[in-house]
Amino acid sequence: MKEIVICNSIGSYSGALTRGKEYVVIEENKEKEQIRIVGDNNRTRWYKKYYFVPHGTTVPVLDKWKFDDEIIDSSEKSLEHVEMTFTFSDGVRFALNKA
Repeated sequence: MKEIVICNSIGSYSGALTRGKEYVVIEENKEKEQIRIVGDNNRTRWYKKYYFVPHGTTVPVLDKWKFDDEIIDSSEKSLEHVEMTFTFSDGVRFALNKA
């Protein structure tokens, strides 16, 4: 049975890895602390193990976000502060107030 891991960080591999996605380990190099998997781009390559966590580990990902305030001035020079709420797949929510 093949080992399954979950991506915890994509690092510089945007387009090849997706945070929270499961991958099947094809091969492991314990000496170099690397695993070989097929990425989202259908290419097989070696990745450092620290980009992954064991199967069954919860890896929260952004589920949805929304503007809590109406945007009145959408120009680049606006100094308007808008609050946003972010909700993650594990149910954690937080609000951010940013200019």
